[in-house]
Amino acid sequence: MIKYFKFWGSKEIKPTTEFSSFFTNADPKTKKQVLSGVVRKANQDQKDLIERYNQVKTKTT
Repeated sequence: MIKYFKFWGSKEIKPTTEFSSFFTNADPKTKKQVLSGVVRKANQDQKDLIERYNQVKTKTT
């Protein structure tokens, strides 16, 4: 109950981050481009990680 009153009486607005403001205000085409780039980079990083793991595994055996 106290949290409710603190929230209700508070006039402070929390600042938004660049990330949240981008995805709130960006057009769908730009969002799609950014997200596809992020996914592409994550997939490449994952492939590189697996490749390094396999190289280390074959060197030790």
